[in-house]
Amino acid sequence: MDFALGYADSQEVLNFNSGTALWSGQVIYEHDPQNEPPFRSVLIKFTYYGDTNVDGKVNIADFARWADNFNSNPSRWDRGDLNYDGTTNIRDFSLLANHFNWGNSGDTHPQLRPLSGSLPPISELFIAMLDRPAIYWESWLDPDLRNLFEPYWSLNLGPAPAIPAYLQSQVQARGVPEPAAALMTPLLCASTLKRRRR
Repeated sequence: MDFALGYADSQEVLNFNSGTALWSGQVIYEHDPQNEPPFRSVLIKFTYYGDTNVDGKVNIADFARWADNFNSNPSRWDRGDLNYDGTTNIRDFSLLANHFNWGNSGDTHPQLRPLSGSLPPISELFIAMLDRPAIYWESWLDPDLRNLFEPYWSLNLGPAPAIPAYLQSQVQARGVPEPAAALMTPLLCASTLKRRRR
């Protein structure tokens, strides 16, 4: 399940210049040629799950739109309701996270492919979660998301945010994830060996 019909309010997702914008090869008018009052267009696209701004890509901009509407009800696609159940919640985030970085290349699962000399793109999404405590901890409690982000929970990419009050009992029952020194040790050893060989 990779694709869906996504939609967005043109005024919310497009930057207009002189009353028009280009979207998917089409000119979208925000004002008609006779300077009538502004009107809105609904943009509809067959796109990836997670593409909240219907630009054909799933990236950090889509996460920001989704996160700004987290736990809102009622909701809609361009505000993060990716499964059309009326609420922007962690189930929608699972769809976004599993398609993160799709549309940027023809590669399958590009969110997991390491970039040259850096972490895979999905790490950008994990780091963005550090600024959103509810999303961070709800993701950690969700088995599918915990599995997707498994390499990052223990890498100490930033301090874990405070646990929201409504999640404290659930998180404490599962045990709080800690940075794993065991995972960091091989990285430090590899770095030391490279320096010695020079």
